[in-house]
Amino acid sequence: MQPGRSNIPPLPFPLPLPPRLLSGLLSPPIPLPLTPPSGDAKRNELNSCEQEMSRLEQEATAAAAAAGTLDPNTPRQLDPVTGEEVPVLGEMQARAFISLATSLLKTLSLPAEALLALELAAGLRHWPNAAAGTHREAQLISALAETALGQGAQAAEALLAPGGPMIQLRRAGGATAWRSKLLTAQLYRAQGAGDDAIRFYQEYLDEARQQGLVTQVELPVWLELAGCYVARGQHRYAADVYLLGAAAAPRCAALWRGAGECFALEGDLASADMCLTEANVLDPEDPRPWGWLALVALKEGRQEDAEKALSFGLRCGLDDVRVLSQIADEYKATGQLRDQQRVLQELANKLQPQSFALRAELVRCLAAQHMGPEAAREVAAARELASSEEEMAEVAEMEETLRGMAS
Repeated sequence: MQPGRSNIPPLPFPLPLPPRLLSGLLSPPIPLPLTPPSGDAKRNELNSCEQEMSRLEQEATAAAAAAGTLDPNTPRQLDPVTGEEVPVLGEMQARAFISLATSLLKTLSLPAEALLALELAAGLRHWPNAAAGTHREAQLISALAETALGQGAQAAEALLAPGGPMIQLRRAGGATAWRSKLLTAQLYRAQGAGDDAIRFYQEYLDEARQQGLVTQVELPVWLELAGCYVARGQHRYAADVYLLGAAAAPRCAALWRGAGECFALEGDLASADMCLTEANVLDPEDPRPWGWLALVALKEGRQEDAEKALSFGLRCGLDDVRVLSQIADEYKATGQLRDQQRVLQELANKLQPQSFALRAELVRCLAAQHMGPEAAREVAAARELASSEEEMAEVAEMEETLRGMAS
């Protein structure tokens, strides 16, 4: 994508993520081994899973055959995926299949086999009324994709492979294909493939706009897409995303705050002030808008407003190292060394006590104010933190400076 303004279609608000697969039947998570099995160990475990699946499949077949002869008063339950009634007889088999699917995906990294186990769990093959048009397969693939999001790049890569489950979903058409674009974007994001992730996020949001569903897009979608742009250093694009989200969810402080921060980083101080003020009104206890408002006020020369905003931010627990560091730099640039000292002490003593660079900057600030004893204490702390020859040389230089001040 070329630098410049974003060409994002009016961001559609994302659909809720697909419901968790058979949430009422899910077994407790299977503990993962420290290292995935390989070679003979992996083949043996796969054979064991396949044998267990075959046995359970035979039981499910028998259960389905017996279902037609069950008394009408036999207890039945709703299939959690389709809403259809099925005999309670299948619950234990479903639990076993889901456990197998979890093991196949997490332990063996075999998404195709895991999908088969999930299909069996939902009764696609053997439970009564398993019509092909129920869309259960699509929902199962969606659930598998959600599971893969927590399993790292390897599981995501398997699902995104040519001919894999996610391509099947996109070919299904309708709501299934639309929802698959969001899942695909999230899987690419999990892989670190930012360009592909952005493309599918945009396609998903554009289609939501066309269908009039922008207000249904969930907050994480806006944050994830904006985060992809921020990771590329394209803060203007990210601000566009945040604003499109805020237009659809105007009471969401996080979206206004994100837009304000991006505008501030781009140097658009008027837009930053507007967005951060809106975020502050919506959530006055959030310290981050206070911090960024202080930075914007400093850059605009509004010292009193900056002092008030910074005080409120620190009172609310401001711990954003990036904005505090920029505030300290701004104070230094305008010669307000006492204010710079206060911010640096907040950073060096509370937020990043192990940072040699911050401690050294605090020493220089104190020395510039001719505060020799205080600077000497910070030099001693910096010596304890120094971990390289360059840092030790910097400590020696600071000590020499202090000796010159004392003479």
